[in-house]
Amino acid sequence: MRKFPLIILGLALSPLLQSEELSLIFRDDFSKGSEAWTPTDAKAWKITEVDGNPAFEILGGSKYNPPHRSPVNIAIREGGFVGDFVFTARVQTKQTSRGHRDMCVVFGYQDPANFYYVHLGEKADPHSNQIFLVNEAPRIAISEQASDGTPWKDGTWHHVKIVRTVATGLIEIYFDDMEKPTHVAHDKTFTWGRIGIGTFDDMGLWDDVELRGVAVEPPVAVLSGGHPDSKGLTFTKWTPGFQVPDPVAISFDPQGRAYVTQTRRRKANDLDIRENTDWIPNDLSFTSAEDKEAFYRAQFTPGNSALNAKRVKDLNGDGIHDVRDLTALSERIHLIEDTDGDGVADSTKVFAEQLDHLIGGVAGGVLWHEGEVYACPVPELVKFRDTTGDGVADEKEVVVSGFGIHLAYAGHDMHGLFVGPDGRIYWSIGDKGIRVKTPEGLDYRFPHQGGLMRCEPDGTNFEVFAHGLRNIQEVSFDQFGNFFGVDNDADFEGEKERLVFIENYSDLGWRSHWQYLRNDYNPWNDDLMHKPWYEDQPRWYTPTIANYENGPAGFKFNPGTGLSPEYENYFFLTSAPNGQQWAFRVEPEGDSWAMRDDHRIGDGIPLVGLQFSPDGALCGVDWGGGYPMNEKGAIW
Repeated sequence: MRKFPLIILGLALSPLLQSEELSLIFRDDFSKGSEAWTPTDAKAWKITEVDGNPAFEILGGSKYNPPHRSPVNIAIREGGFVGDFVFTARVQTKQTSRGHRDMCVVFGYQDPANFYYVHLGEKADPHSNQIFLVNEAPRIAISEQASDGTPWKDGTWHHVKIVRTVATGLIEIYFDDMEKPTHVAHDKTFTWGRIGIGTFDDMGLWDDVELRGVAVEPPVAVLSGGHPDSKGLTFTKWTPGFQVPDPVAISFDPQGRAYVTQTRRRKANDLDIRENTDWIPNDLSFTSAEDKEAFYRAQFTPGNSALNAKRVKDLNGDGIHDVRDLTALSERIHLIEDTDGDGVADSTKVFAEQLDHLIGGVAGGVLWHEGEVYACPVPELVKFRDTTGDGVADEKEVVVSGFGIHLAYAGHDMHGLFVGPDGRIYWSIGDKGIRVKTPEGLDYRFPHQGGLMRCEPDGTNFEVFAHGLRNIQEVSFDQFGNFFGVDNDADFEGEKERLVFIENYSDLGWRSHWQYLRNDYNPWNDDLMHKPWYEDQPRWYTPTIANYENGPAGFKFNPGTGLSPEYENYFFLTSAPNGQQWAFRVEPEGDSWAMRDDHRIGDGIPLVGLQFSPDGALCGVDWGGGYPMNEKGAIW
């Protein structure tokens, strides 16, 4: 692991040990769920109520296998890169008493093989109740001072504090007594990183987590070129002078100007069924986008304002929680360019809005094509025109409508607009469903499935190219016109994301109502439909090529115009929650395909959408450190 201590040397000239002197990085009482955290095994964590208060619970039984001996059940906070910091939290163990009963805090987290953690074990020994360093090798204790054991009490909330000062390498751990540290160490291996909570392999609860510190931007080399398998690829920030707010997707015109979508509606007025579980029966009954809109209009009335307050905020400020709040925010498309030719962007403006449909979702795709700019927030594929040349759209046209039948999960929207090898417009949708009636008289009904769609640039000749997708963010095709994608998993135990081949008329097998079959027979799990082909697998759908990385988002095939020849015929993928980027090839194997030469090419930034620029560079948008919206972000 390459270290970059000089990057934040200037931040460490005056040690900051008092939390009140440090800026608030985040505060989380889990009242809004756990989306800002990425567990090593999502099935081993849940939000639970304790005396009417939400907490983040570790259930035990993690299936995660770390690269080196280290905790197996941790959750890393997205974003929040810090140098100096003070971390505080409340924690409770639910493990029965034993010598290594523990809870852990991870800090200085670079990646799964490089970080610090404190093991708050009930009894002290070389492997328990120590400050540990994981540095491309099994953990080693670095404590200079440690208590004889952490005095856990059953059913009791305890208080934990960690103080980190980079200039001196100081690490201090406090437990209940916030004046006297129980553990002390000095180490400068990692001078920046993220924070995580968890346990080595026990059960417990976390709440009221707060981080104050000096925010740090990770060194550029760590983002990509610092990885030994990156074959010389290095990401640099194209927008160093300003924030690109909450970006999701990116496209370029021939002049190299970037069109970037910003989400403002996600989980604000684009609702998530996980936060409205009493509506699951209603949601599954919808067969068209019109059904969902009619349901919203019936539910979100001024008379139901008090009931609606838990579902949507008063976004228009009129004191009422009703249907008008569902149109109070619009997705945006930003036009970003380098006007002086110095290699970095220096100009940004809002190119288009008017993406505020009553049941509208995230603008997960954008495409410049022949002078028009397409976007695809459900329920519509739309296109904008700038007829005056001032960089602001003045015309909008709905191209195709009828998408997003269900609330379903946040983010299972339409994504990944691109021009296919046949010159038609392609894009995908998650399992919110499809019901499109075409001018040609066709009626496409896939109410419980995601799909890959295509049409002519004017909207004619629409068809569902393939269906049975769960939530493929971006689809791409190889040099022969074969379509592939990496689909997200359903968060079931033992399941992983899937590299899939997407053939015309194919069914990838997923149905959205299976999401809610946790304890009953579920074909997806019981027939192992998420696994690569095996002899007794059902034959009615196209099986998985290979299981792959968590949270796939951006996905592009190398057009072969700008990168190293070593990456000829490679696909590139972003694993957004992990802040990682990957590369691999796909080759024929028998009657199917096989993944070859997959390797990680970058760490540290949660890139979402990918796109190649006109000069052949691979570009990605960074959603401001993670999924929570904070008006931050960048293009790399």
